[in-house]
Amino acid sequence: RHLQNLAHADLRRLHQQDALLHSYIVLARLRHEDDYQRINVLLSLIATIFLPLSFVTGVYGMNFKKLPTKSDPLGFFYFIALTLLIIFVAVFAFWYRGWLNVVKAVGIHRGRRGRSQSRSSRLLL
Repeated sequence: RHLQNLAHADLRRLHQQDALLHSYIVLARLRHEDDYQRINVLLSLIATIFLPLSFVTGVYGMNFKKLPTKSDPLGFFYFIALTLLIIFVAVFAFWYRGWLNVVKAVGIHRGRRGRSQSRSSRLLL
């Protein structure tokens, strides 16, 4: 009878530890998903800046005889001003909406052995 009670107590402790381990695994998985989501937002912000710039560069890189700024002596200046304006407007819109805080939140930290690790992978160490 005494051995049966000890076995049941050990079994209860094992179930509790299993539940605790499962909750740690779920927490680590959620933190990884959060890191991936933040990185995807950062990549989307970068793409939002560079896609219009690549379009403008592609248009001005084509060989047209009648490009509006080709015959103008200040055409290259207008091109540079347009690209800088696109960058400024995009970054200002991101700052105004508070989306640049996501960029600050995405961080790579150094681990114990000098490898770069995210916050969530440090949780597992």
